[in-house]
Amino acid sequence: MTGTKSKNRLAEVLTHLTCWGLILGFPFLFVIDQDESIVDWQEYCKRATVILCYSIVFYINYFSLIPKLFFCEKRTKFVLANAGIVIIFCLGIQLWQRFVFLDRDGLRRRPQQREMFHHKQQPSKIRL
Repeated sequence: MTGTKSKNRLAEVLTHLTCWGLILGFPFLFVIDQDESIVDWQEYCKRATVILCYSIVFYINYFSLIPKLFFCEKRTKFVLANAGIVIIFCLGIQLWQRFVFLDRDGLRRRPQQREMFHHKQQPSKIRL
């Protein structure tokens, strides 16, 4: 019994660590400049912040709200608590990004338009 419980716990921990690796690694797909192989760390922090906040909401649900509200048949409180937490985190993300990501002149930095796939358009040659 104890061996099965510890194996399940180990599998759970490894699953969470794998997910965190994916969560923190995923934004790199969008912030690496393909031409220069340089990471835009400010853009990475912007994208990772959003993902991390939603991960925090997940863990608040996982450890606290689901066992205390959802499984105890207090579903209305569960939905209201989740809505409140999501609203607070969304507002927090907006405020944090607005005030943290400023240029030295105090102006908001304009987001760079990045293509997911870089390709140069060449005129097509049609041979008959």
